[in-house]
Amino acid sequence: MKQAVMKQLDDTISIYDHSGIYKEFEERFANVMGLQAPYDQYCLSTSSGTAALFSLYFGAFQQFAGDHQEKDQEVEVIVPAYTFFATATPLLQLNNGRIKIKFADCLPSNGNVDPQSIALQVSDNTKAIIITHMWGIPCDLDAIVQICEHYNVLLFQDCSHAHGATYNHTNVGNFGDGNAWSLQGKKLITAGEGGILSTKHQSIFERALLIGHFNKRAIQQIETDENLKYAPTGCGLKLRMNVLGAALANEQLKNNYFQNLLKEKQEIAAYVADNIDNKREFQGLETASIPTNSTASYYALPICWNQECFKCDLKQFVRTLNEYGVLHADMPGSTCPLDQYEVFKRFIDDDLVREQFRNANKFHQNMFKIDVW
Repeated sequence: MKQAVMKQLDDTISIYDHSGIYKEFEERFANVMGLQAPYDQYCLSTSSGTAALFSLYFGAFQQFAGDHQEKDQEVEVIVPAYTFFATATPLLQLNNGRIKIKFADCLPSNGNVDPQSIALQVSDNTKAIIITHMWGIPCDLDAIVQICEHYNVLLFQDCSHAHGATYNHTNVGNFGDGNAWSLQGKKLITAGEGGILSTKHQSIFERALLIGHFNKRAIQQIETDENLKYAPTGCGLKLRMNVLGAALANEQLKNNYFQNLLKEKQEIAAYVADNIDNKREFQGLETASIPTNSTASYYALPICWNQECFKCDLKQFVRTLNEYGVLHADMPGSTCPLDQYEVFKRFIDDDLVREQFRNANKFHQNMFKIDVW
C-alpha cells in the first residue's frame, strides 16, 4: 500500500476530472462491491462518508431556481432513531433548513431500523426513508423496499459499516435509490479519510457532481442541459477525495485483499457468536441477530447484555474485559439514539415522537461491541 501511495505522489497530487486514480478506484470499488447497473455507472468518490451522504441528499432534495415545486411544500425524511449522527445531520444543510426529520425506532434484536416503525411515520409529505446497516448487519430490506414502493418514496442507505454485506445473496448497495460508504480510518476499506456514493438516478448523480466536483469533471460527465449550465462553477463546495487516499483505498481492492479480510472477520465473528450464544457460561450475553439470507460485514460485533444475569453493571463488565486483554471492547458513545443530540431536539417536541426512541435507548444502554480481527 505504501508503494501505491508513493507511485501516486510521483504521478500527480491533484486530478480535476474523471480520470486517473479516481476513475480506477470508482470502477474497481463498484466491481468488488458487486454493484449492478445502473449503480456501477453512477459512482462518485468524495472527501468523507458524510460528504457522500450530503451529496446524495443534495441531489434528491435541494431546490434549484426553476425546479417545479408546490409553494411551501413540506419535505419529510424518515431516519433511524439509532444511528451515527452523520446519517442525518447533512439534511440540516438543505432547503434553508426546512426539511422535517422524523424518526423510526430500532429492532431490539440488533439495533437496525424497524420496518413497522418506518411505516407508522410515513405521511403524504414523506419524500425519503434513510436506513443504516448498523455494525455491518443488513436491515430487513424486503420489508423496507416494499414500504418505499408502496408509498412511492426514495430509499437512501448509509452503508458506512456495511462494506461487502449482502442481503439475499446481493450486495446491500443494490437496493437503494442512493447509497453511501465511509472510507474513514477504521472502516473495512479505508482512504484514511474519504467516502464514495452510488445511485441509480442520473439526476441525483449530476447534482452530486455539481455540489462537489465543479468544472472539468462536472462538464465531462453531466449530460442534461438544465444541470450542465451550472457545471463550470458548481454549486458552492469542493468535496473531492484526496488522490493519495484514493490510491490507498484502491490498493485494498486488488488481489482479493478485501475479500480475504471480510472472510476472516466473518469467520471470527461466527466463532465468537457460536460460543457466546450457545454456552452456559455466557448466559446473559447474546450477539445481535442477523436477518435470514444475509451476511454481515462486521464493522464490529454488537453483543446484547441482560443485567439480571450479572452482579456488576455493564460499564464494570466492559472495563474488566479491557483489563483481561479485550482492549477494543467498548460501549459506543457517539453512535447512539439521536434524541441525545441537541441538534435534533427541535424535531422531538412531544411524547409521541419520544416514543420512537423507546427501543433505541434500551438497545443502546444494554449493548457493547468488540472488534473482530
